[in-house]
Parts: sequence; structure tokens; C-alpha cells
Amino acid sequence: MKTLIIENFAPIKKAEIAFSDLTVFVGPQATGKTLILELMKLVEDKAAIANNLKKYGFDWDGIKELFSLYFGEGMSGIWQEGKTKVVANGREFIVFRKI
Repeated sequence: MKTLIIENFAPIKKAEIAFSDLTVFVGPQATGKTLILELMKLVEDKAAIANNLKKYGFDWDGIKELFSLYFGEGMSGIWQEGKTKVVANGREFIVFRKI
């Protein structure tokens, strides 16, 4: 991944990240650094993540349930339908419901 644009995701209103050989996230606690890393993993490996969730007996019906499974209980509201936007390398990330 070379670029990542995030809008309205968890506490992040807008972030534009251009990655290089070494990219370091720095900031106060609870500002979204770890969520960005987890989101990057989801963007890059969404099919494998969905398959692993299913493999271990997890199922979901909609984005809120998926995000609770992937990001953790209580995290279903970090994605705001119609407001959150994630663009990686110029391609908009589409959250899957089921694979």
C-alpha cells in the first residue's frame, strides 16, 4: 500500500497517509493509530479475514456485526454508513457483508 485516505472512521475525521520505506504513527492515546493498522490489514486481506472468521464459526449479518467481530466488541459504530470513506492506492474500499 502506497497511499491511504480515511474519512470519518472511528475518531479520525480525515487522514491522508503516503507511505514510504518507514512510516511511523505518532500521537496521543486513543486517537486511532492502532485502528488505522487494523483497517490496513482489513483492506489488504479482507477475503482471508472473512474466510478465517467463517473457519472458526463466526458469522455476521451486516457491517456492524462484522466490525464487532474484527475490531472487537463495542466497535461496531466506527464505520458510519454513507459517511466513512477509505481509499487505498486510489481505489475505494468496499466493506463486504459476506463472502
